[in-house]
Amino acid sequence: HAVRNAASHGLGFPSPPMTQAYPLVTMTFGALMEFVDHMKQHGASIHAQVAGHSVAALHHAFMRLNVEEHAFREASRKVEINLQGMMKALQQPAVVVSLALCMPCWPVFQVLSALASLAYRAHGAMRASSWVLSDLSSARASALEEQTHPQSDTSERFAHPCRALESGGLRGQWLSLAQHLCGFSRLFSSIGGHVTAVVAVVYGSLEPQWLRGFLRRTASAVHESMPLVLACDGEVLCGTCAEERAADKSIFCVSCDLAEEEGDEGGGSPTSEELKVALVFGTVLALLTLGVDALFVDADVYLLKNPLPSLQRLARDGGPRTSKAFAGGLPLSLEVAARCLPAGRVDMVVSEHFHARCLNSGLFFVRASEASFLWAQRYLAWAHAWPLGAEQNIFDASLAHSLRDEPFAPPTSRIQGRPADCPAVTYRLMDVAGEFLLTVGGPEGAPWWERGGANATSIHFAGPLWKGAAARLFGAWAADRGGGAAAKVAERRLPRLLAPWQGPEPGKEDKPPCYFGAPAFTLKNP
Repeated sequence: HAVRNAASHGLGFPSPPMTQAYPLVTMTFGALMEFVDHMKQHGASIHAQVAGHSVAALHHAFMRLNVEEHAFREASRKVEINLQGMMKALQQPAVVVSLALCMPCWPVFQVLSALASLAYRAHGAMRASSWVLSDLSSARASALEEQTHPQSDTSERFAHPCRALESGGLRGQWLSLAQHLCGFSRLFSSIGGHVTAVVAVVYGSLEPQWLRGFLRRTASAVHESMPLVLACDGEVLCGTCAEERAADKSIFCVSCDLAEEEGDEGGGSPTSEELKVALVFGTVLALLTLGVDALFVDADVYLLKNPLPSLQRLARDGGPRTSKAFAGGLPLSLEVAARCLPAGRVDMVVSEHFHARCLNSGLFFVRASEASFLWAQRYLAWAHAWPLGAEQNIFDASLAHSLRDEPFAPPTSRIQGRPADCPAVTYRLMDVAGEFLLTVGGPEGAPWWERGGANATSIHFAGPLWKGAAARLFGAWAADRGGGAAAKVAERRLPRLLAPWQGPEPGKEDKPPCYFGAPAFTLKNP
C-alpha cells in the first residue's frame, strides 16, 4: 500500500506548486521509509527492482515539480556559483556535458538534502577540491610532455611534476605539491623506478594521536622513500600533520579547512561524505595530473610491510601469471589483453571484499595514465551529479565491477593512445585472502582471511569492532616515532587477535553483489 501510495502521489500531480511539494515530498518518502523499515523488521528481503521501481517513480515525479519558486531559484544560483570553477576546469567534453545536463536536477536534490537521512552530499560537495579543479587544465598542460606528432592519437603522452615546475605556470597548492613531488621523481627516474605518492585524508573527530601514529607507521612502512600526501580538514588535524612534517620531510600536508565555514556560497558545513569524496579523489586527481602514481590508504589501514612493490608489479607488469586484468567486472581475454594493455600495464589495482563482489575504496592504487586521469574526473563529476549515491557505490560503478545501475553516469571518453575498441579503464584485483586483508564484508562472525595473517602486507581495520585494535597499534607508534618497544608489543599480539577470523575464501560463484547505503536507492537511469 505504501509503495502504491508513493507512486500514485508522485505521478498523480503533474506540477504542484512548491507550497504543496514540500509536504508531498515528506509524505511520500516517509511512507516509503516506513515500508522499508517494516519489511526489514520482518526479515523480508527487498528485491532491488521493487525498491528501485518505487523510488524511480518518485524520482520522475520530482523532476516534474515546479522549480520556479524563490527558494529553488536561490538554490540553483548557489549551484551555478559553486560549479563555475569546476566547469572551467573539466575540459573533457563528455564530462562537461554531463555536468551541464544535470544542472536542472539540483533543485530537486535540494529537497532531498533537506531530509538528512536520504542525501550523502549537498551542492557544496566539491569545495574541498576547488584548488584542484580551478587550475586543473593549466596544471595538466604544463606537466605533459610535448606532442611529437600533433595529429596522432596512437601514443600516450606522459606528465611529470618537474616539467610542470619548469613551465612556470603553477601557483598555490599546485606549485607546492609539484615542488614536493619533483625531488622524488628525479631520484626514482635516475634509477629507472617509478614514484608513487601515498595519499591519506583525515577530517572530523579523528584523534590527533591516531593520526600521528598512522603517519609514522605509514611513512616507516614505505621507508620514507616515497612522498606521503595527507589532505586534512580542521585546525587540529592539519596542525598535527604540520608537526609531523617538521620531523619527516616526506610528508606533505594539503589543508582544506572547511568544517567551520558557515553561510558561504557553498551552503554551510560539508558532510563527512562530501569531505571524503572531495579530499580523496581531488587529491588523487592532482597527483595523476602531474604524472605521479597514487596509492590511497584509509586512515584505518595498518601497513605491516611496504605495499608498493606488490602493487606496482600488479599495475605495471601483471605480477604472478594468475593475476588477470579486468574491465567492467570481467577478466580480459588473452587477445584483448595483448592488444589493449601496453606491456601488461593496467590503470588501477583495487580490492573486492572477502565475502562479496563489490569493491572497497579504502585501499586502491592508480597508475598515472591518460585513462586514470579521465577516470578521476569522471568520478568527481558523477559524485557531484548523484548526491544520493554512497561514495563506495560510485567507486564500484565507475569501474562497472559489480554495480552498473547508479544514476547519472557521465559518458566515458576516448582514451588517447588506446585503440578505440579497448576498455576505458582496466584494473587488477588485490589478494584480499592473504596479502591485503579487510576485516568486514561478510556475515557477522564470519572469517575474513585465509592465509598470511600477521605476515600479510596490510590490514584494513574497517568497522567499529576493530577500531580499538587499530587505535592500539597507531597509539604505540605515536608513543615511539621509531616503532620501538610499544609498537613491537602491539604487533606481537596480532596473531592471537586474528586467529579466530581465519577461514576459507568463498568461491566466486558464492560471492553475492553488495551495496552500501539504503537499498531503496539502487535506481535505474531514468
